[in-house]
Amino acid sequence: MLSELPFEERANIRKYDDSYTVYKNDSSFLEKEVKRLREINRQRKRTASMPAEISAKFPVSRKVVVLQPKKKVTRDPRFDSLSGDYHEDLFKKSYQFLYDLQEDEMATLRAQIAKEKNLEQKEKLQRGLGIMEDRKRAEKIKERRRNIIKEHRKEEMAKVAMGKTPYYLKKSDVKDIELKARFKELQDKGQLDNYLKKKRKRIESKEKKKLPFGNPRNS
Repeated sequence: MLSELPFEERANIRKYDDSYTVYKNDSSFLEKEVKRLREINRQRKRTASMPAEISAKFPVSRKVVVLQPKKKVTRDPRFDSLSGDYHEDLFKKSYQFLYDLQEDEMATLRAQIAKEKNLEQKEKLQRGLGIMEDRKRAEKIKERRRNIIKEHRKEEMAKVAMGKTPYYLKKSDVKDIELKARFKELQDKGQLDNYLKKKRKRIESKEKKKLPFGNPRNS
């Protein structure tokens, strides 16, 4: 029976030979010792994977490890592939009726302004019409810039097919091309001079507003 035990356990049994000489030949005593040592070995294996116990005699570390909650990941449908791709041209075609409604509203406002006799109400209607016209002009500028980028991409794709390196337009490049195209369009209609005069007046008006009070130029 003793031969079946590990060397460490047999060594522990030998420690009792001096103090328990009377019982060293007692089989019941040996069986109890074998069971006791096996239980000790079993307890040691079980506690090996458990966290180490810290004595209360030593001060607890002030550094406390706080488990942070898992960060909630938000999903923006504008930039998520699950929501599909955004095609601006297709969007505009699908919602063209909204642009048509806007034109109808502007025509209605112009008719109301022409009939309105109350100056305060007339100014209110004119402000509303001005906002809608500014929005329409901004949309036209965006449309022209989209067309510029689209045409440029076609040209660059043709260059790539020929083995050339493509050039990607910067925002400033798009603005310059759009402005030249706009000037050309106004020149063809004979409206460029009037447009430039109005633009200069607007710039001068803004500059005058920026001048401090008491400036000699205002006197």
